[in-house]
Amino acid sequence: MVFRTGDDLKSGVVYEWLRGSSRDKISGIYNISTGGVTNIVNEWRNNIGAYIAEDLRELSISLKKA
Repeated sequence: MVFRTGDDLKSGVVYEWLRGSSRDKISGIYNISTGGVTNIVNEWRNNIGAYIAEDLRELSISLKKA
């Protein structure tokens, strides 16, 4: 179980999301609800831009597979 607060938690959640991890897996890693994961990711997506965020995730997943 990982205990983090504030920006560390948000950065970790976004990092895992970019790696292609599921909401359930991320919520288990950081001991937060799946809704909390969604809220953090959506906040980040809104700040960076939804299309850019999705493109970054797809790129990360493709690189991981390669």
